[in-house]
Amino acid sequence: MKPTGMIASEWLGSFKEGAPVMVCVHGFTGTKKTFAAIADLLPDYNWLALDCLGHGESAIAIAARHYRYEAVIDTLAATVKSLGVDTYHLLGYSMGARLALGWAIKYPERIQSLLLESGSPGLASEKERRERQQSDMRLAQKVEQEGIREFVTYWEQLPLFATQTRLPQALKDQVRNERLSQNPQGLATSLREMGTGSQPSYWQALATLVLPVLLIVGKKDPKFVAIAQKMKAALPQGVLQVIAAGHCVHLEQPYAFAQVVRHWLDEQGETR
Repeated sequence: MKPTGMIASEWLGSFKEGAPVMVCVHGFTGTKKTFAAIADLLPDYNWLALDCLGHGESAIAIAARHYRYEAVIDTLAATVKSLGVDTYHLLGYSMGARLALGWAIKYPERIQSLLLESGSPGLASEKERRERQQSDMRLAQKVEQEGIREFVTYWEQLPLFATQTRLPQALKDQVRNERLSQNPQGLATSLREMGTGSQPSYWQALATLVLPVLLIVGKKDPKFVAIAQKMKAALPQGVLQVIAAGHCVHLEQPYAFAQVVRHWLDEQGETR
């Protein structure tokens, strides 16, 4: 793994010498600011946030091969290593959870525990992956042809995010502005090269993952609750926490989310 300089990173809050490190990876249309509120609620830890390729301040106008799923994992892991972080907990949300899972399977040596919020090991069959690839391609064309504002309006209206309509207006504006800050080319290439349809299926690999794994899902997100239950059954050290929220648990229930994460990290500290 050689760092490429393509990934933007940021320490959220002040750095505490000797404190445990949480590396966090955002979801599609997110940025490294996604977990800033959770970092504020858990100031005893060092939070290292990354922008995925095609998002935020990371590289956008680069060859498509750099966006491919395995290549993105390599680049993320190399970036953290280049920053001198020896060991860390790894947290990912949605797209970030899919990447974090692949990262932990490929490079488990430095990872103390894995936290997956609304994540998935991918689609089990080749037929499902082909169908999802076609869907991802259509979405990529949509953002390229219609522009970021129209795409974000469409994205916000997906049933997956219906529970977010009840959030305070200031918070909804914050999330919308984060989405609007994205580059259409970056989002489109991300969809084509590392969407769910392009992700390898990790269902069989779950049994080989010996790391402690915390699965966090929203009770109002039944699809991902079912996925998480199936994942827990396959993981040697899987723990499932269901919180009264939708897909984006840390946004809708930040205090409950932070409490679950704090308890998890405390438990990992006792067992190290």
